[in-house]
Amino acid sequence: MGIHRMSGRELAKTIGRGETYVRQRVADEKEWALSDISKICEAWDMSPEELISKAAQ
Repeated sequence: MGIHRMSGRELAKTIGRGETYVRQRVADEKEWALSDISKICEAWDMSPEELISKAAQ
């Protein structure tokens, strides 16, 4: 999110989810749904592989 200068609130709006939902996943309390990952990749113009590799850094 930082690379794209996007807040949790903005990401939640982008993927059609609530702020609490996004916050729990960013904090690794719960897992992301594949559909959410797909929406994030589309919004950020990335492949899922790019997203995962950047998240691991």
